[in-house]
Amino acid sequence: MVLFNLSVRNIKKNFKNYSIYFVSLVFNVMIYFTFVSIRYNEQLANLLKGNKVILSSFNGAAGVLAVFSVMFIGYSTSFFLKKRKKEMGLYSLLGVKKSEIGFMIFYENIVMGIAAIILGIILGSVLCNFYIIILIRLINLSLNISFSLSSTAIFSTFKVFGLLFLCISIYGYRIIYKFKLIELFKAEKTIEKTKKPRMILGILSVVMLLAGYYVGFITEGSSISFTRNMPVVMVLVIAGTYLFFGSFLNMACKMIKNNKGYYFRGTRLIEVSNFAYKIKTNARTLATIVILSATTITSIASVYSMYKTTNRVTRETMPYSFVYESLDKNDDKTVESIIKKHPENKLISKEEVQYLKATGVFENVNTDEIKNKEASNIKKGETYNISVISESDANRILKSKDIEENISLKNDADVCFMQYSKEKNKAIENQNISIKFGNVDKNANSNASTNSDKKSNGEQIFRITNQINYPVMDSEHTEYTIVVKDNIYNDYKKTQDVFRLVAYNVENQNNSKDLTKELMLALPIESNLASAYEMTDVILLMAFLVFVGFFLGLVFLISTGSIIYFKQLTDAVESKDRYLILEKIGVSSKEIKKSVYKQVFVVFLLPLILAIVHSSVALFMLSKILLQENITLTVVMIMVIYTFIYFIYYLMTAKSYNKIVNNQLN
Repeated sequence: MVLFNLSVRNIKKNFKNYSIYFVSLVFNVMIYFTFVSIRYNEQLANLLKGNKVILSSFNGAAGVLAVFSVMFIGYSTSFFLKKRKKEMGLYSLLGVKKSEIGFMIFYENIVMGIAAIILGIILGSVLCNFYIIILIRLINLSLNISFSLSSTAIFSTFKVFGLLFLCISIYGYRIIYKFKLIELFKAEKTIEKTKKPRMILGILSVVMLLAGYYVGFITEGSSISFTRNMPVVMVLVIAGTYLFFGSFLNMACKMIKNNKGYYFRGTRLIEVSNFAYKIKTNARTLATIVILSATTITSIASVYSMYKTTNRVTRETMPYSFVYESLDKNDDKTVESIIKKHPENKLISKEEVQYLKATGVFENVNTDEIKNKEASNIKKGETYNISVISESDANRILKSKDIEENISLKNDADVCFMQYSKEKNKAIENQNISIKFGNVDKNANSNASTNSDKKSNGEQIFRITNQINYPVMDSEHTEYTIVVKDNIYNDYKKTQDVFRLVAYNVENQNNSKDLTKELMLALPIESNLASAYEMTDVILLMAFLVFVGFFLGLVFLISTGSIIYFKQLTDAVESKDRYLILEKIGVSSKEIKKSVYKQVFVVFLLPLILAIVHSSVALFMLSKILLQENITLTVVMIMVIYTFIYFIYYLMTAKSYNKIVNNQLN
């Protein structure tokens, strides 16, 4: 009991040294508990019922967090144990038994672990609903979340982290038996063995990085080019990063030392020497942080872009909750009566459009001159099913969908071509399209024949003078549509079958499973009902990936920032004697403080710059084949957040480093 009380007293006395470590532990526990709590939240579970991909992804994300927590906590613990070896040696020198010292370390780790688990669960419980609301907003649902505390999540968190802290505590107990007394006193002065840097490897690192960037920038927007170049870029950039920290920076420091006029001015001697030492002993750690940070930035930005793309494509290709082909106006009454039975999906609006069915042939397609993806979808001479609507109806529908485009046809032979695509298809600009109806009455189109070419087989030649990159109603019912002047449409309408598309918008459409199911049973198969709810699974998956990516990225950032913090504090303890020499030769404490802040700044700045450059190249490659959105603003925002958090860690690290050094001087 005496040893336990002594352990608690040590934690209280040295809590400032433990604070960053303890906060990182709590943060890891909190995020893990949050993910497990969300997984077992009853309301969310009902929403995701049957979606095995999302449910298993929650478990996978929790597993990744657990593995990373093991790695980070293991590293952090070894840092603190190394820092306390001298203290252990002092206890041993004073006659305290090794078993008693071991139990004291064991109790300290257990107390810290239990405190971190309890505080992490409390914070996770408070913030869990907030995280769920974020996820619900990403999915675009209206769902009231009530507070709930999952016993399964609590048990899982205690099981995972309890076992982890128990193993760490046992490791702390046994470490006292692995070292002799003299080794414990010299632990802080033990220098990590590193290979002697070579100039050729330093030059090679820069060549590899530049070559990797070059290959990334010349990658074309095809799957073959991307698949071929991506592994090359990854190998060059990763290998170049490790060589950059392991050889190039040491080579640069050596060159600075050879410049006597610069090296022996002010405090640069100690600054350059300390920086060279930091890089030499922390090269692998800093390089790993660069790769991990670049991967995190790239993952978050690319997943968020794909999430935005999925939402945009879904909204543009299926802008209504439900669309069907109405065979009888009684179908409308049936649909509206069913919607009234679902108060959670109240009716917002109703739209309808009449159209004619025809076939069309594009007489000229500039596929040889225009290289764009849309050109490959339309080929010269092939016959396509075409929907024909009037100019007034098209403008009315565009306005109802808040699309700021207006169709204005000057001549009877002019038409507007509507098809969903990312950009206008230059291959068919100002090209002719031949339209043929199923039962064309040649005598009924006198007005059209005076202003456009009419073939003897009943086909009518029109000229595409405008394009709209949206479907009339939805892509499923009207993939290719031409808009003709009202008088042309009315002439054809006299002799052709008129079809009718009806669309409804309802509230909370992503949570309309029951309503969709009931409508599908009520409407005939020929109605070809299309529902926005059918895309919910894809939206759910993308929203979840954004959610997981953001929080995993935050965990990685907090952990990597903590690792740099721990490393710099170790270096501060080892550098105290050097700064003591500086003070003796007349360097003021103000100059020493400035020197400390400058050194720590460079150590934080280099990994951040390389991570930003790496991720920029990776995102540039991905933008050519996977990403359809302009993600510049997103990438800048993520990088600003990363830089801001790193800056906070820099200030804390520099302040602690300076305190360790100046306490020694004073």
